[in-house]
Amino acid sequence: MIGILAFLFFFDNGSNSLLSNLLKIFAGLTGVTLTFLAATQSLVFGSKDNANYYFQLSNDPLGRIHNLFNKLIDGVDWPVCIFIDDLDRCHANFVVDLLEGIQSSFRHEKVTYVVAADKGWIRSSFENRYDSFKTHVGDAAQPIGYLFLEKIFQMSTPIPGMAAYVKQDYFDHLLDAKSVNENAVESSDDYNERVERAQRSIEEAHPEGVTHDSLKTYISNDPTDVNLAAAVKLVDKSPEAEKQSKHLLSQFAPVLSGNPREMKRLLNAFAMRRALSIIQFSDVSMEVLFRWTIIEQSYPALADELIKQPELIEHFTPHSEDPGVTEYKEQKVPETLIPFKKLSAIPKIVNEYGEAPLTAEHIQDITKGS
Repeated sequence: MIGILAFLFFFDNGSNSLLSNLLKIFAGLTGVTLTFLAATQSLVFGSKDNANYYFQLSNDPLGRIHNLFNKLIDGVDWPVCIFIDDLDRCHANFVVDLLEGIQSSFRHEKVTYVVAADKGWIRSSFENRYDSFKTHVGDAAQPIGYLFLEKIFQMSTPIPGMAAYVKQDYFDHLLDAKSVNENAVESSDDYNERVERAQRSIEEAHPEGVTHDSLKTYISNDPTDVNLAAAVKLVDKSPEAEKQSKHLLSQFAPVLSGNPREMKRLLNAFAMRRALSIIQFSDVSMEVLFRWTIIEQSYPALADELIKQPELIEHFTPHSEDPGVTEYKEQKVPETLIPFKKLSAIPKIVNEYGEAPLTAEHIQDITKGS
């Protein structure tokens, strides 16, 4: 078509001027372009309606994608879990954009996001993005990066430490070729059925009621993955666990935040820690575990320091064994602990409101495995 128009331009002897020929070419090209667009809409987008949707999407991309996401989720009869892995291998700006995008455009009551990443990397990503805000938001004891983590994630828990016996069992499994059958693939339905049978067996073995201690004793005799999964399910729904949580919540009420959201986060985190203690066969008492969970949730920056150096907990421990004496050990305070030494609640969390104070050995056991 363009070739024909060019031919007319150069060889039309009836034209009076160059301007009139230019106008002819412009009109011809316009017609060709419009005809081409109309013809290719169906070819490229499938139909005229799809083409219109594309052009509307270009005007409001996030709004359209948000609506499409909600329609997809609403059309599913089951809760949806979305796993995000290797986020700590991404650029800091991408990390912030992704998590903020989920918060603003892809939140849904049926959707749970599980993010497997280094907490420090995510925290630092937000601190770098909002560096100009750090003098106005947060403080030395609660830096801005930790505040973002608290707002974005309803619950966070570290990967439990691997105790010595777990390492040995894993190495034995790797070295024992006979125990590996790559051709045997069990369906999720079959596995869930085995877990349910294990739950019933445990409950039948404890007609008086399943307790945290009885579960540890039961699975220590037969620590298969199925029994561990059954125990974790049972410990959370046992009446004893609920009663214990209420008691501890009431016991430590003076040092807990009055924010309902933070209290809910604390109980969820404690439930996770309690389940991990079953898997790790930990001997740490629930009172001590609750003390650690409070620090982990209310003062995460301090928790990170204590995980690296558990012995730092001694800076919050009375020098005297007399519970009525509150004199603390005279020793040089590391710079990283100075903001926390000014907080009166921390020594109370570590030592008061119970019989078993939090020690360096407990922190080692809880976070790294005994």
